[in-house]
Amino acid sequence: MQYSSQVNEYCKNTTNVLAVSDSLNGCVAGVAGDPAKGAWVGFVLRVDGQRIASLKFQVFGCPQLLAACAYVAEQLQDCELTAIDRLDTAELMLSLQIPTEKAGKILILQDALIRCRRGLPAD
Repeated sequence: MQYSSQVNEYCKNTTNVLAVSDSLNGCVAGVAGDPAKGAWVGFVLRVDGQRIASLKFQVFGCPQLLAACAYVAEQLQDCELTAIDRLDTAELMLSLQIPTEKAGKILILQDALIRCRRGLPAD
């Protein structure tokens, strides 16, 4: 299978991949999916007030899912938390030229982000 140039580029971007050495102090995590079913996403979110200070991820799945996680982590950096709520999966897929048959995997990404957001303490 041939992937879009955007997917190929984001697959190489390891900037926001969660490393073993990363501190998890003050972070919340959200996971979704099942590796046994071919797709799993975990996000670790650190906030500063109402802003996303960092968003790291781990992923098991196809290159499009990996690229989408890297893209989202990059795009949401330093944004208001409400940007998570406004994530447009159709726009994400269009931006990365991800085929519609991968929509279910992109929804797993969205579920993991929502679970991060829900894990934050109430203001």
